[in-house]
Amino acid sequence: MTIEYFVEDQTERTVEQRIFDGFPGNKDNYLMQDFQAAEWEKRYDIALKITDNRIQEFAKRVIYNEKPELLPKNELKKRDKDVASKLLTMDKVPWNTIPDAMKEIDDLRETEGDHDIEILQEIDEYIQELQEDHNNKLNA
Repeated sequence: MTIEYFVEDQTERTVEQRIFDGFPGNKDNYLMQDFQAAEWEKRYDIALKITDNRIQEFAKRVIYNEKPELLPKNELKKRDKDVASKLLTMDKVPWNTIPDAMKEIDDLRETEGDHDIEILQEIDEYIQELQEDHNNKLNA
């Protein structure tokens, strides 16, 4: 049995914001241990058995970050689009986005200071590559 204390609509909160909302049940605790000990090829199937959606999401993220080729194609595409939409958003969010990074680079170029323009240019080119890559994933 999972004990959870919810005070607001959970659809508005990210999994990171909900992680301390309660404790996973005993079955999920055992499944988390199995997940950690399992070969990579078996972890997705174990993740699907986890009933606590917060823990299941983090398990899938671990696979996505470490061995994305082991995710089903539709899951990989969904996660690619989710990451792309989070990084490309123009909304005010609690993480740094690609548009935020571009603005910061532009702001640094305009300020007087001890900024290495060549390094800023390299970072800018990298951010532009990320933007193109994530735009492609979002529109795939």
